[in-house]
Formats: sequence, structure tokens, C-alpha cells
Amino acid sequence: MVQRLPVKIVLEPGQDGAAALRVGLSVITQIDTTAKGNGK
Repeated sequence: MVQRLPVKIVLEPGQDGAAALRVGLSVITQIDTTAKGNGK
């Protein structure tokens, strides 16, 4: 099953490969859930 979800991706300035991203690309994601943050 394929499902498209709108997401916001924030990249750090100068991050490798950032210039190669284009609208509509497929990706394999990894999410770090161990970081402590303020929920924003």
C-alpha cells in the first residue's frame, strides 16, 4: 500500500545532499525519537 502524506522537512544549512532534493521524490526516512526537546 502506498500513501502520500504532506510533510515539512527542515535541513541544516550546508547539509550534504540538500541541493539534490526535489518535489515528488521518494525517500526512506529515519526519525530520531531519543532526542530531548520542547515539542516544537
